[in-house]
Amino acid sequence: MKCPNCNATDHQPEAKFCLHCGASLLAIQCPKCKATNHNPNARFCFHCGAPLALKVCPQCNTVDHQLGSRFCLRCGTQLVHTINTSVELFEKDTPISTPDGVEAIDLGLPSRSIWASCNVGATKPESIGDYYAWGVTEEDEQYDWSTYIHCNGSADSCRYLGQSISGTEYDVANTTWGKDWQIPTLEQLYELHHVCSYEWTTLNGVMGGKFTGPNGNSIFLPAAGYYDSNDLINYGSHGYYIAGTQGSRYNGMCFVLSFYDGYAHWSNNNSRCNGFSVRPVTKSTKVWIRGDE
Repeated sequence: MKCPNCNATDHQPEAKFCLHCGASLLAIQCPKCKATNHNPNARFCFHCGAPLALKVCPQCNTVDHQLGSRFCLRCGTQLVHTINTSVELFEKDTPISTPDGVEAIDLGLPSRSIWASCNVGATKPESIGDYYAWGVTEEDEQYDWSTYIHCNGSADSCRYLGQSISGTEYDVANTTWGKDWQIPTLEQLYELHHVCSYEWTTLNGVMGGKFTGPNGNSIFLPAAGYYDSNDLINYGSHGYYIAGTQGSRYNGMCFVLSFYDGYAHWSNNNSRCNGFSVRPVTKSTKVWIRGDE
């Protein structure tokens, strides 16, 4: 078995970590197409492009874990809570700060992500809200490469802002709503898409997508379309919700969750300069604490 990090080969067949550098030797199966990704540090599937990262290690911040992983593939840290039956445990919760008119919705997701009930710029679930280019924290008068502040007039000249802008100075949810909120990462949008059930429906006369989590709670995302230059495309028939993750093709692209009547999917070929909807997320404030503390 060859280590993907240091290329050492003198490992026992049952080895999980390299005895020279400590790197994981475990291949990752894609949760979407089931292809085997032999590089345990891969973040996206080589076959279909689906994200392989659905959990973050609390020790080393590695995010290359499948939904059912119990231990970090890099350092071995436990990723799930275990209950010691000899000690009473209970959940402690603190209120999540939200803007006026916005609710924090717990969908019961494995990542413990909490979704906002409204888009940035809206105070009702069915309200459209504002449109933002990727990495821009203010609305634009038009959405094309000539006005995009992170390039020199073309897609090829886009500046690299990091693999993900979620939680950074380029995150409109974070700068507008506060440090606890952020643009969802690709992994969070992927989880919303694949763990929740999807239904094309209406709310107070507005078309959109309803995503219902494992616990029965749901959020409604209005079909706001998107802006390309001065043109509002597919308003009322499609929704386009931006991820904080940069597209995997080149710097000028970003990931977006899109949906319409009967179908929802994500894509990585969306121009960063276009104007998209933003639905913020935060993390659950519930934590397990010992009864004797």
